[in-house]
Amino acid sequence: MKEDRKTVHRLFFAWDGIKEKNWLEKMALEGWEIETLELFTYTFVKREPGEIHYDFDFNVISGTKFEEYKLLFEEMGWKYINSIGSWHYFKSYPESNCSRELFNDSKSRNSKYKRVLVSVLLSICLMIPLQILLPFLSEKPAASTWVIFFIAFFMTIFLIYGVVRMILLLKKSGNPI
Repeated sequence: MKEDRKTVHRLFFAWDGIKEKNWLEKMALEGWEIETLELFTYTFVKREPGEIHYDFDFNVISGTKFEEYKLLFEEMGWKYINSIGSWHYFKSYPESNCSRELFNDSKSRNSKYKRVLVSVLLSICLMIPLQILLPFLSEKPAASTWVIFFIAFFMTIFLIYGVVRMILLLKKSGNPI
């Protein structure tokens, strides 16, 4: 019996949006349409191979504003799939005659990248004080304290890498910060 559903675990970061989008569209061409998604987990359903456009937005929004936000994209031909935190996933079909991207102009696309960049920078601002204070919170820091310190340190380095990647994406699109 042929399976009509599959789950795939993949890791993408905020600066890998184009890579994630291309992968989802390739899966559609192979006959797998995304049904739901969770953190690093994508569930697909079998369908006729064909073109589906995927795109996503980063926007901290909730309540009635979120419903209006979804409706705005639906009126443009996009179907809301799901959200992971502040990442909102949409899909459209070629027959909907909408743009291949949620944001088809550089100004709105860069606005999305800037929202992500602000969020990552805030995370860094929270991590640095944690790293500074953590070893001093007790007279004899336990081994677990140092483990947390090094995890926070490497997360901060990784987030700084992400900031650099986001800035490069903005510069590549012709609109530096």
